[in-house]
Amino acid sequence: MKNTKHAACLLITNDIGEVLLVSRRNSTQVGLPGGKVDPGETPLNAALRETFEETGLQFSEDDVVEVFGALCEGEVNYFTTAYKAKYNGEITEMVEDDIYVRWGSINELINNSPFTAYNEAMIETLTTLNLL
Repeated sequence: MKNTKHAACLLITNDIGEVLLVSRRNSTQVGLPGGKVDPGETPLNAALRETFEETGLQFSEDDVVEVFGALCEGEVNYFTTAYKAKYNGEITEMVEDDIYVRWGSINELINNSPFTAYNEAMIETLTTLNLL
């Protein structure tokens, strides 16, 4: 049986219904800013740290709300906690050397992600809670 690790991500939306997407250079797959929870770190702190590292955007704990958590199965299983925040400012398209950041649609997040099942469940939960 696989060992389950922990990860966290941040779904950032703007006032026109777009989602902030990240991708690797030369990849058609997109995702949300996020990553592994480091030892001694909370999922919230991991989501905030990874978001800053990948997008250059800095949020505080008061800026985000926890919205979803579920298992992402793959080569490594991650229990991933998702948070949500709003942002309407400018974004820098390339932050890290290999990370491309841009606004996109929820459908793109679902259809072009390696985490389709997780993203579908998260979006369904957010829709049910009227958070989208």
